Amino acid sequence: LNFKDPEAVRALTCTLLREDFGLSIDIPLERLIPTVPLRLNYIHWVEDLIGHQDSDKSTLRRGIDIGTGASCIYPLLGTTLNGWYFLATEVDDMCFNYAKKNVEQNNLSDLIKVVKVPQKTLLMDALKEESEIIYDFCMCNPPFFANQLEA
Repeated sequence: LNFKDPEAVRALTCTLLREDFGLSIDIPLERLIPTVPLRLNYIHWVEDLIGHQDSDKSTLRRGIDIGTGASCIYPLLGTTLNGWYFLATEVDDMCFNYAKKNVEQNNLSDLIKVVKVPQKTLLMDALKEESEIIYDFCMCNPPFFANQLEA
C-alpha cells in the first residue's frame, strides 16, 4: 500500500472503519485522511486518562473534539466503542458538512453533536448552548493541515 497515495489511504481507512467498527464514512480527498490505528490509540489513551475501565458503565462520559475534521473519526470511534457523547467543533465548511453527514449516516446524531464555529472562535463561544453540561475531556489533533500534501 502506498501511504503517500490519498486514494489508497482513504480506501484503507474506510474499509477498516466499516469492517472493524461497523462505521460507514465518506472522506473528501481534498482534506486530511486519518489513519485508524493512530486515532484509535488516542481514544484508548483518553480511556486511560478518565479511568474508563474502572468507571461505572452507566455513567455517560462527555467529550469535546476541537477541529473534528471531515471524517469526525474521534467522536465516531469514542461513541461506537464506549457510548460517549461528543460535541464536535469544526471551522471548515467542507469538513463540517462531511462530519455531519458521517454522523447522520451512522445513526449517531443522538450522541454526537457537530457544530460549525467561526474561525478564531474561543472554545467557550462554542459551548454557549451547552452551558449546563459538564465535560470529562477535550481533545484535538494538531498539527492542522488543509490536505494530505501538507501533512
